[in-house]
Amino acid sequence: MFSILISINSYGEWTQISSNIKGDSYFINLETIKKRNGYVYYWQLDDLSSPLASGKVFSAKRKMEVNCIEEAMRTKVEHYYTGNMGKGKIYGTLDSPPTSWRYPPPSSSYFSILNYACDYLN
Repeated sequence: MFSILISINSYGEWTQISSNIKGDSYFINLETIKKRNGYVYYWQLDDLSSPLASGKVFSAKRKMEVNCIEEAMRTKVEHYYTGNMGKGKIYGTLDSPPTSWRYPPPSSSYFSILNYACDYLN
């Protein structure tokens, strides 16, 4: 996956941080970035250019937990939407996603968002 860091664009409460060559865009809600007990938390929006495998999901909002020192992240909760930008009907919610840490590669959109959130608090 390739990541293209772009100039910051704001769409209401969402600030675009990255996009990829498929046309997917990745946003963060700056007002939700918080540090607690050594971890950073924030809400992220993934806006997809084509639907997920179900054919009905075009965006997802995720509450993320980040370990800035290890450059690791994990999802705390996920909400899937039938429309772009978190609009449309909620297609599903995952309240207990896997708790293992993920280490996004440096060239990925998730890595760009992780670093943006960590740098935002410094």
